[in-house]
Amino acid sequence: MPALSLPLLLSIAVGPSRADGPLVGDGGLRALDPVGPPGLGLSAADCAACHERAAAQWSRSRHAVAGTNPLFWEAWTRLPLGWCVNCHAPLRSGQQATLGGAVRPGALVTPAAPAGAWREGVTCAACHVRDGAVLTADPPSEAAEAAHPTRHEPALGTVAACQGCHDFPFQRHDAPRGELWLSTSPAQATVAEWATSTAAAEGRPCQDCHMQDAGHRFPGAHDPELVRSALRVEVGPGGAFRVTAPGAAHRVPTGDPFRRLLLQTCADRGCGQVVDQLALRRVFARDEQTWVEVADRTVPPQTPSSPARRDLALSVEGATWWRLRYQLSDVRHEALLPPDQAGYTVHDGPLP
Repeated sequence: MPALSLPLLLSIAVGPSRADGPLVGDGGLRALDPVGPPGLGLSAADCAACHERAAAQWSRSRHAVAGTNPLFWEAWTRLPLGWCVNCHAPLRSGQQATLGGAVRPGALVTPAAPAGAWREGVTCAACHVRDGAVLTADPPSEAAEAAHPTRHEPALGTVAACQGCHDFPFQRHDAPRGELWLSTSPAQATVAEWATSTAAAEGRPCQDCHMQDAGHRFPGAHDPELVRSALRVEVGPGGAFRVTAPGAAHRVPTGDPFRRLLLQTCADRGCGQVVDQLALRRVFARDEQTWVEVADRTVPPQTPSSPARRDLALSVEGATWWRLRYQLSDVRHEALLPPDQAGYTVHDGPLP
């Protein structure tokens, strides 16, 4: 994110805006209140009647459970920041049904059982409905124009459609109570990472990997098969490891700051006894204003001048096995989550 002055950031957060809001979420700064075409509701069920395939894909996505999945719920209910809600349950109607009103980004709220549009997380309308029309990434067909007002919005096929909720800074913890002050220290920086990559240089946006084959299922870190296909582990003698992500368009892991790849050597195949381990992650320190990244131990994106690679050395004394785990949650909440929600094994094998 470019360095913005605090007054400008505050004007973004609290200044006037159209009721419909931006094209997509804008880092949780406000709820979305899209106006749909006459006679068309904002629920995914209203779209599924004609867009059955896309709706079925979306129903299996993390977008569909953005406001209800255990990983989010365990973390958010312990620190219920209003800012989080506007990306995880962005429709104002869902916030109204659940909390009795739209969430202020700088406020702490009292969690309640999800109701209405909150239960659909980032639903179809959050991206595709604005100003009484349905937005389309491609020029709309005659059938679409006959069914409801449509508007061609090419930005839906670009990184602009993802940036608001996948690239934003940390809040400042020196803000007055109830106010939202944003720092210039990135909390999530996936689009900024992409901008340095070979994919960006070749004009390939997020959608090329996360929509091309799976459509609106948007596979990512929570799709073990996708991650397994993206990551390679080479094991050399004496505990030398090389983790690569050929063609990666962002750091691995990217997104939430607490995500990490955990490379372990173990005394047994089930890794009941860990001999040594290293975490591939971003490391942060708290200063007087915010959180600041002090080390980057992730696998970097592939760029025109460098591969997506991280070389590591672990102890193998007494070890017979190794494994690479993807840990998805804050370490403080792992014990509270179903095992498949906390993380999964990406690759493992015997030591040479």
